[in-house]
Amino acid sequence: MDFVTGLARYITRRSNHSVYEDIRDLPITSYHRIIEDNDLEWLKRKKCKADLEGAWDKINGQLVDAFGASESFENLFKKLKTLQIYEIKRIVEDNESYTTKINITKRDIEGLKEKRLSNSEIQRLHADQHRMITQWTGRDSRTLSTYEFFNDLQRYEEYVKKEEIEKAKLGFKKRGSKMR
Repeated sequence: MDFVTGLARYITRRSNHSVYEDIRDLPITSYHRIIEDNDLEWLKRKKCKADLEGAWDKINGQLVDAFGASESFENLFKKLKTLQIYEIKRIVEDNESYTTKINITKRDIEGLKEKRLSNSEIQRLHADQHRMITQWTGRDSRTLSTYEFFNDLQRYEEYVKKEEIEKAKLGFKKRGSKMR
């Protein structure tokens, strides 16, 4: 991190130190509690009145910028965009035939929302991720920032993919040698 970026983060933290607004500062345990409990209060560093939804939007924007969006999030976003387009066309073109498309798209969106994991499944997933990161890096993942955690998780997934490719290559070579 260069000096200017570090200084900007320091000033931002000092000026609005009551709420986490940066994935480099937000502890991963707080992030997971927000997801598990659906409670933005975990963004607060101390009791205060603050724009928690604005802070959460910043956090999510930073996560998408740094690590990309999940496939389910992208699908939901596309459906929401499609819904808006249909609603606009219905109004602009004064065409009620879009009502059916709107209703179908709304059902699709509800279906995507229903496919989300239950709270206990999310907690198990988070626990598994913590255990995996701690074993792989040798450091306690619960002490990491949200950025550090997702960065380690991404690096771990890349490592696993590379290992799987190597195993597949070795398996192919062994099978190929038996055929001769």
